[in-house]
Amino acid sequence: MAGKHAILVLEYVDEPKDSRDKILKEAHFIEKKLLAKQDTTAKVFETQHAFGDWMSSDDSKGLTKIHIVSHGNWEEVGRYNGAGLADYIRAHIRGKRDLRSITIHSCFSGAKHPKKDEILVQQFASRLLTHLKSDFSQYIVVRGYDGASFTDTEGRNWSLKEGVTIPDYRTREREEVFTQSSTKPRLMARPKFAISNTPGYRGVDAV
Repeated sequence: MAGKHAILVLEYVDEPKDSRDKILKEAHFIEKKLLAKQDTTAKVFETQHAFGDWMSSDDSKGLTKIHIVSHGNWEEVGRYNGAGLADYIRAHIRGKRDLRSITIHSCFSGAKHPKKDEILVQQFASRLLTHLKSDFSQYIVVRGYDGASFTDTEGRNWSLKEGVTIPDYRTREREEVFTQSSTKPRLMARPKFAISNTPGYRGVDAV
């Protein structure tokens, strides 16, 4: 997707260094992939403070997509549940009329909760819709992952099959073999929900 991308890395209290390093590495893999595309800019924000400062500056004008990168599960991303994350993001996207897409790169963010009939990314989309007014984009697609989220060294995002452990591969060739055999079909494994506040319609739809 060409355009201007912001990559937000969520931190949480007492996060181990190796866990933090893994998430930062994945965020920079995504950045590298995006910067290789024509007419595309991308920037990683390793703290929410840095993200907030940039979003309130003129540099963020024309923002088209936000990537949220963090550890998580069916119930939370970083330290937010779906509604809480929407409230946080809403505070920073006022006036961003070009924003068309938000992807939550977090394990199980697009999977149905095993004990509840809930999907975190759908909750995020529903809550974000309540904030959309005339000074926000009127149409945004949000995406999550139906399984454990994995970003390879080329910046491509995958959802792992159940029970898969990421090996300590040393070459790109071995990584490719792993992704081909151990990940779910990309279109099915990355569910999307569209939220629209266009005249005559207001709602959340799976797409």
